[in-house]
Amino acid sequence: MRNEQYNNQTSQTQRAYASDVFKKSDTLNLREFGRTLVRRKRMILLIIAITLLLTLLFTLFSKPLYRATATLHIERESSKVVDFDTTRGSDDIRDTRDFYQTQFELIRSRGLATQVIKDLNLAEELSSTSLIGQIKAQFSQPSTDNPNAALEDLFLDNLSIEPVKNSRLVAVSYVSPDPVQAAEIANAVVDTFKTINGTRRLDSTMAISSKLKATVDALKAQMDTAEEALQTHMRKHNISEQDGIVSTPTLKALEQRNDELSRIRQQRTDQESQNATLTDDKRQLNLEALDALKREESALVTEIDTTKQTQDEIINTYRTLQQEFFDQKERYKPLKKRLGEVSIAGSLFTDNIAVIDKAEVPSRKFKPNLSTNLLFGSLLGLLLGMSAAFMREFLDDTVKDINELERTTQLPVLAVMAETTDINSRQLATATISKPRSAIAEAFRSLRTSLRLTHQGAETPVIVITSASPDEGKTTTASNLACAYASAGNRVLLIDADMRNPSLHKTLGIHAKHGLSNYLSGALNSRDLIQITDIPNLYLLTAGSLPDDPAELLSSPHMRVLLDSAKQDFDQIIVDSPPVLGLADALILASQSSATLLTVCAEHTRMAILQNALTRLRRAQAPLAGILLNRVDLNNGYGEDYGGYVYQADVQRAKPTAVSKWLSALKKL
Repeated sequence: MRNEQYNNQTSQTQRAYASDVFKKSDTLNLREFGRTLVRRKRMILLIIAITLLLTLLFTLFSKPLYRATATLHIERESSKVVDFDTTRGSDDIRDTRDFYQTQFELIRSRGLATQVIKDLNLAEELSSTSLIGQIKAQFSQPSTDNPNAALEDLFLDNLSIEPVKNSRLVAVSYVSPDPVQAAEIANAVVDTFKTINGTRRLDSTMAISSKLKATVDALKAQMDTAEEALQTHMRKHNISEQDGIVSTPTLKALEQRNDELSRIRQQRTDQESQNATLTDDKRQLNLEALDALKREESALVTEIDTTKQTQDEIINTYRTLQQEFFDQKERYKPLKKRLGEVSIAGSLFTDNIAVIDKAEVPSRKFKPNLSTNLLFGSLLGLLLGMSAAFMREFLDDTVKDINELERTTQLPVLAVMAETTDINSRQLATATISKPRSAIAEAFRSLRTSLRLTHQGAETPVIVITSASPDEGKTTTASNLACAYASAGNRVLLIDADMRNPSLHKTLGIHAKHGLSNYLSGALNSRDLIQITDIPNLYLLTAGSLPDDPAELLSSPHMRVLLDSAKQDFDQIIVDSPPVLGLADALILASQSSATLLTVCAEHTRMAILQNALTRLRRAQAPLAGILLNRVDLNNGYGEDYGGYVYQADVQRAKPTAVSKWLSALKKL
């Protein structure tokens, strides 16, 4: 009943801790980032140091390189008399940026590279002086189309083009192990580019002139054809034109016929007006005359209409031929003029490329630059170090963060002990008594108080101290916790139940010939085996002789009888148990306890192993009271989070040796 009451209290405590922990943010932040860097600072610094050393060696043993620079002035368009392009105006010229980018690509063209390599006989030297070049030539796939592609790539790798800001100047640089050769190649590049550019522009001018001449000749032929057709038509029809008025003999005859028609019509009108006053005989004669005039008028009208229609066709044909001739002439005249201008422009041709500064032989090396390389090495080392640190952090699943520990296990951390490396184990095991004012003594007194609060009103509590795996400080915890209870006036029985690897008898200086194993096997009485220690109120039951099957002995009824009997004589029973994993001993002891305290070693215990141990304890229905986080390094970035419940032993530490320092540093990488 009392044990059930304790279990309920423990469960409530665990739920309270879990609720409080889960309220905290689970997101990574800058603080976590900083913790990782601080905790892995040794690794980061080591990688930076190695990177700097390699950078220094590379810089010192690298072949020096020299850079020579020549300066070009590139005009977008050279001075010229006329725009050669007859199909568009100057407003349609490509954007200036595109023009200069084109020039840069032309300077870095394979054709130019091939020409310079050939002119200076650089093929053998390029392939022999560059280690990278040899590697590229060795592994690059040969091209049947361009067998010199590897050499061109080597050449272009060392060639750089850089426009001078806010100007039309371009710096052309070449890098070579030989300073004289660097200047020679840089000058050869700009000279070759200037020559190729001039030849290309001159060829372009000649091509335009030739094309324009062919066009002019074709237009001249078309114009001559149109003129000949016009003249033939004019001669055939005897056409003449004066002041825009076209005249032919037919037109003049037509005018005469029109006059004759007017005369006949007038004559007919006069006779019709006289017809009323004439006698019948004369009227008859007059009518006959009128009929003759009408017939003559009708014939004349027909003749005039036919002649006029024919003449209109002749005039229209003349106008068409004349317009075609004028059109051909208008097309021919400006192109004829342009051809003359192009011829003049060709004779006055000027290049748009000018060499402003020839490359001089450099007196100082360009590469390697020690300061630049060291800076780059530092940054690279920092980057690699941080990457390695975060990778190590990602792969490291050991317990580091108290909040993560509580959140994962859903158990409260009752105390945190700082790392006490190199302290005498005998002194550390009884520091609660030997150093009562020390921080570690205060820590175990605080742990004692926490455990008392969890089993108030219960029967004599049996506290089992265990861990997930060996070497996590459970024995030291058991002895110091026992000392803490004893110093408070409680009669305490400390049982060494780790019959596979007993150590409490050595810690407390007690003879260990007989002990727990001898009692459980039925050989001796428990009262004869319990020994008085040098510490008041503290009694010890050692492990005794090493049995073949400790788990079988611990599960025997004798163990329950021992605990029940001890509860009558002692106020507190503390059991030092073997580790949980791989053994059944701890599960048997924990199931018979009033409270089970799990010791966890910071940055040593893996979270997966701890979870496995907790799973086994919970399946055994062990009353888990909480966790003691042990061996915490306060300099690893988490010290500030342990707050007021982290304790650090202030006992005298042994002076670490150089070997121990190196081993400790390597362990923390």
